Amino acid sequence: MTISSRLMPDDISIEELLSANIRMIMGLKGFNKNELIIKSEVSRPTITVLLSNQSKGIQFSTIDKIAKALGVQPIELFQIR
Repeated sequence: MTISSRLMPDDISIEELLSANIRMIMGLKGFNKNELIIKSEVSRPTITVLLSNQSKGIQFSTIDKIAKALGVQPIELFQIR
């Protein structure tokens, strides 16, 4: 068993985890995509790609902006729930 397999199930990618957690937190907080775009000041294309699980990479500053907009710590976007 590798370190990564202990942290994350084999059947989910980090991109899927990030996308699912953003969508889940948005739902819990009553955010829609437009509200997240406005509050985070992250571009519509970036948010759309993240939410559709098509991201190939993300900057730390973008993660920070999204987390702040959602009122969570950045690590919460990567937690397995």
